[in-house]
Amino acid sequence: DNVVSNILRFSKNGHLEMAPVNSHAIIQEQSSHFTLDANCKAKFNLELKANGFINANEHALRQIFYNLFLFRFACVFTRIIKRFCVL
Repeated sequence: DNVVSNILRFSKNGHLEMAPVNSHAIIQEQSSHFTLDANCKAKFNLELKANGFINANEHALRQIFYNLFLFRFACVFTRIIKRFCVL
């Protein structure tokens, strides 16, 4: 019950603490989840040149990039399955 109430309280909290965050470090960290997985053949070509510091919530930004990368690879995987399999 405590876990559920904590999740509900967190999800309803509209206020996120903002601070300077190095977006380049978060992008590299989140992309490494996919490149380090032996079953995932993901490759990233990161050319992060500009100043990567932005004012954001670090945890929310980390989740956003993870979700974007996960969605991208799910789309690629689905396309491969449809090409080689009869569904």
